[in-house]
Amino acid sequence: MTWAEMTPAVAAVVGVVVAAVGTTAAVLFGVSRMMAGCEIRNDAAHEKLSSRIDKANDTLQAVSGKVDRLVGRQEERDLASQRTAAP
Repeated sequence: MTWAEMTPAVAAVVGVVVAAVGTTAAVLFGVSRMMAGCEIRNDAAHEKLSSRIDKANDTLQAVSGKVDRLVGRQEERDLASQRTAAP
């Protein structure tokens, strides 16, 4: 049976089905491309965030070391003042 032999109703149904399949394929392709773009941006954002976290961690560790030294000095001062204050 050729296309010309089909009744107009069957041809219309076939046309609608073909259009629906084509539209669905186009939408799925578009969504997959958008998802790929989001994935690339997401990876870049994670890399940038990881870098910032590492820098903040380094800064916190440096400050922690300075605080530890200051606390040690204060404890030395407290001990020294206790020795001088003791009769």
